[in-house]
Amino acid sequence: MQPGKWLLLSWRYKYADYNRSPQLEFRYDDDSTDGAHFVHTKVRSYAVSDIRDCENQGFRYEFRLRGNEVYLLEVDN
Repeated sequence: MQPGKWLLLSWRYKYADYNRSPQLEFRYDDDSTDGAHFVHTKVRSYAVSDIRDCENQGFRYEFRLRGNEVYLLEVDN
């Protein structure tokens, strides 16, 4: 992803009231230098009640930079 961009990820359930999502995991380079150091970070999921409002009901994560370290942070909606 490019800086300043966002991506909405969703999973459509087969049945109504079914709330078992696959585990979502991000793989990213946590080193902003020329080297590559890939990490895997699992994130929480949430079954929303209305798909038209999933952006406001789900969890929001942002990539942040601290020195040369890139990390994934869950932020409040």
